[in-house]
Amino acid sequence: MGDFNIHMDNLDNPEAAQFANLLNDCNCIQLVNQSTHMAGHILDLIIIKCSYKFLDPKDVSIGSFISDHAAVHFCCRLEESSHKKCDKKFRKLRSVDIPSFLDDIETALNQKVFWDKADANDLADCYNATIKCTLDKHAPMKTVRVPEREPVPWYTGGLRQQKQHVRRAERRWRKSGLPVDSKEFTKQRNIFTDMASVVKKDHIKQKIKDCDGDQKLLFRLVNELLGRSKSKRLPTIYDSEADLANMFSDFFHEKISNIRNVLSNFSASGTAHETSHPPSSTWLAFQLVSSVEVSKIIKSSPCKSCALDPVPTWMVKAAPERFADIIAKIINSSLATGIVPDIFKRAHVTPLLKKTTLDPDSLDNYRPISQLQIVSKVLEKVVGNFLCEYLKGNDLFENLQSAYQPGHSVETALVKVTNDILLALDKKQMVLLVLLDLSAAFDTVDHDLLLMRMLHRFGISGNVLKWFHSYLTLRSQVVTLWDSSSKQCYIECGVPQGSVLGPILFTMYTSPLGDIARRVGLSYHLYADDTQLYVAFKPGITDQVCCRQIQDCLAAMQDWMSGNFLKLNNDKTDVILIGSRHQHSVFEMEHISLNGQNLSLLESVCDLGVILDNRLNMNDHITSACKSANYHLRNIARIRRFLSESDAVKVIHALVSSRIDYCNAVLAGLPNSYLSPPKSTEQCRPCSSSCEEECSHHPNTKTIPLASSQEED
Repeated sequence: MGDFNIHMDNLDNPEAAQFANLLNDCNCIQLVNQSTHMAGHILDLIIIKCSYKFLDPKDVSIGSFISDHAAVHFCCRLEESSHKKCDKKFRKLRSVDIPSFLDDIETALNQKVFWDKADANDLADCYNATIKCTLDKHAPMKTVRVPEREPVPWYTGGLRQQKQHVRRAERRWRKSGLPVDSKEFTKQRNIFTDMASVVKKDHIKQKIKDCDGDQKLLFRLVNELLGRSKSKRLPTIYDSEADLANMFSDFFHEKISNIRNVLSNFSASGTAHETSHPPSSTWLAFQLVSSVEVSKIIKSSPCKSCALDPVPTWMVKAAPERFADIIAKIINSSLATGIVPDIFKRAHVTPLLKKTTLDPDSLDNYRPISQLQIVSKVLEKVVGNFLCEYLKGNDLFENLQSAYQPGHSVETALVKVTNDILLALDKKQMVLLVLLDLSAAFDTVDHDLLLMRMLHRFGISGNVLKWFHSYLTLRSQVVTLWDSSSKQCYIECGVPQGSVLGPILFTMYTSPLGDIARRVGLSYHLYADDTQLYVAFKPGITDQVCCRQIQDCLAAMQDWMSGNFLKLNNDKTDVILIGSRHQHSVFEMEHISLNGQNLSLLESVCDLGVILDNRLNMNDHITSACKSANYHLRNIARIRRFLSESDAVKVIHALVSSRIDYCNAVLAGLPNSYLSPPKSTEQCRPCSSSCEEECSHHPNTKTIPLASSQEED
């Protein structure tokens, strides 16, 4: 730091002046104002923030010179740290006598007054009130004051007691200094360490067992074991939790309103590009559902609970046959009358950051996820099954829409697209691929246009159409954050994200997009709100014609989307030209136009999670998959000591094998040198942890082959 004069206010010394400015910029002060070195300079410093009160400048003094430096004495006033506490409401659900609770539920639900009700709204309200009243009897809501810090779940009472023995033995040894006390302390400490290791392993083993093959839960568990953030990332700038919830609610509502206001001028042309072909069949009424079918749906439902649920989902799944009869009555009443109970149309919305790399303080980087109560989801599942059977049985599904159809997936969609591209490349053609992106696609669906399309395109009418009208209208939501909620907001458009029917209804809403592509003569494939358009052409001969063709198709789709309140996001729409190196050298066009904006041709794009490059050799995708697999293998190695062999296999399959298996059918036909490491007498060593250094044995990739990494880890 250099030599300073005794008084820091002497700014003749440039280094002292620079140091004083640095302290001022950091809002800090330096407390030593006397010489600490025999040469008369200040070399030993005490620097604190100006706001700190635990150390006063008067308490700092310079002692005698032990060597060429003087001792610096100071006295700190430290207060005992106290953890912040908060009030928490909870129920002791694990202490509930389940058989007795279910008996009381069954008795309450079998009352004649309850079964005499025919209105779906009355049945749903009475069901919720009865269940909640019974739960209050067995597990009343309590409020306790607890520390805000997260408790360690595996730190049991036995460990806490053993920890006390360790501390007691340590104090005895430090007081006496005897070897026998030191030996006893070491013994107690080793007992605690071994006990903690066993308890933690048992806890993790049980948690993995509870995941029951659910990869999402395994991801969350591994992140927890690695010490990553357990709480959802949310903006840090807010006055209170309630204010932040209202900020999110207003933002989500205003975002949709702004999009619809901009597109309202185009709404008159909403059906201008639709092909007029009357449906070949009609669907007028629902079939009634049995309690056995309802019980099966409850058993297969995930154990997710919502604050609107009168009882946690795991309690319902513990004995679904006890709840199936009354839930079936509620569902059949709703299907028969065409009325969805109002309580089923209320949602709790959780803001979810779209990507972990985005700025959490920007509200625009969040999407709303709706949480609905379990009975509402069962009702939607019943209707969804009927709807899919009707569409499939009458061949009303869009042929090239791969989302939410049995036998279709992301992999089948990508195999279809890449196969068409490879066939074109075999014919010495180039392929122009455009990936369209929509802004808030699910949230801007117009209810009137959707119902009109269901009637005229899919033949849904009568009581069924009445039910869907009731399902879509008068929906409401509140944004929930921790224990706070926003004001209630009514939804005038959109299908709820997180619901069962929402995605299926969205694919029905966007089905005319296929008609537009077919009319223009363009190849296409749809997956929910992801649209892939592509055209093959001979470079230098038909390239201008094909580019004009795809631009005409984009313009037609843009007009249709604007008329249907769907906003095409130009900034996230990607364009790539796929062909050989020679073909790229003779192709002159550098961009295509979309809505007056030029979109540049990219060298690689991410299509449904698979990276496609402009020569379709899949090098970028293989590199990314290996890098991701290596990253997770290293993370698993950090917690391997806590996992048994069988648990380690489950975690590896969930985190590593799933990435290797994801859409691996698109790698078919690639040379073996792309898919496996070359034979070498010298074994490959793992690259650096950041995977930035190029492996000498694999110059085509920036990471080591998976086989070598797996053996090393």
